[in-house]
Amino acid sequence: MYRMNLKVAVLLGVVASVTITRIASAQLIGKVCAFGKYSPCEAGFVNANVTTATYKSTCYNETAALTPHTADDSMVRLRCYSPTIGYGFCSNVASFTFQDAVDLCANTTTDDGTNDWRLPYTVAEGGATCGNGCGLDNATIWYTLGVTSSPTTTRAPTETPPKVPTAAPTGSPTTLSPTVSPPTVSPTVSPPTQPTGQVCFSGVYPDAESGICSSGVVAPGNDDRSYTPTCHNATATLTLEDPSVTRAVRCYSPSLGNGYPGKTLNYLDAFASCDSSETDGASDWRLPVTVAEAGAMCGNGGGYDSVPIWFTGTTQSPTSTISPTFRAPTASPTIPSNASPTNPSTASPTGLTLSPTASPTA
Repeated sequence: MYRMNLKVAVLLGVVASVTITRIASAQLIGKVCAFGKYSPCEAGFVNANVTTATYKSTCYNETAALTPHTADDSMVRLRCYSPTIGYGFCSNVASFTFQDAVDLCANTTTDDGTNDWRLPYTVAEGGATCGNGCGLDNATIWYTLGVTSSPTTTRAPTETPPKVPTAAPTGSPTTLSPTVSPPTVSPTVSPPTQPTGQVCFSGVYPDAESGICSSGVVAPGNDDRSYTPTCHNATATLTLEDPSVTRAVRCYSPSLGNGYPGKTLNYLDAFASCDSSETDGASDWRLPVTVAEAGAMCGNGGGYDSVPIWFTGTTQSPTSTISPTFRAPTASPTIPSNASPTNPSTASPTGLTLSPTASPTA
């Protein structure tokens, strides 16, 4: 990864210098938060004591290690931190590459006007975001060593700048006005493809005496399970699908070891439906992460043994929403024909304004 400091002095259209600085090991990952643990913290853990209208910070491990992670295509969760206000927000999008994570934080302006969002640099900064939702206290997130804008690789120019002519141009000046107006784009940010799968054998139960399935296996049960589990395929393959499609939902509770059927929803609504549930007094409902967890819910109704259901790669559901808008440049440049022969282009990057609505849980 590179961060480019471009210093350009323009004198009659001549580029004076270009400098590129390499940033070594700028990409880091780490997991520092203690899920569901508030003050007083256990030994080795501290609390940043952040209390906002949207969250109260959980404890974090002040000696946690941050690990260099330089794979450009790796997808990791993120929390953005503001040094001005001393706390952060999370994204409900499942995961990001490092560059996309850097860009999202750097181009965010929240409703309160804060616009210095970035990835956390240190364990302490990451700790100040603990408890701010999206279920990320259980997740590894991106950190960085001082990269606050999108990394870019640029080649130094090798051509000699042309000489500026001394003679005045002979033609009549002509003004060129571009006829193509920059478009305005208002995209909807959706998570990347998400896993679905059908793991249950509909109507196939284990033998009453031996407890063995003729096809597949049966998940270990417990006395609290209100349904008789059907057999499931322990080696079932999951398929990545567009998160906007609707699939059956079964919510799983790790503390109870079982689940219940929900509605047919898209991925984000499925996340939210399970995450907000307090069924049977449990507060850890989520989409299944593994085939075994889905197998523990086979036979629990809804007719879902015979159809694909949503899975997730995270341990908790997201609870905040980010609605970005892209602003296109509005300038309409005028280029006279009597300008110097070499006219450096001027980039007009578009900005990204995000207005996260946070309803976080740890």
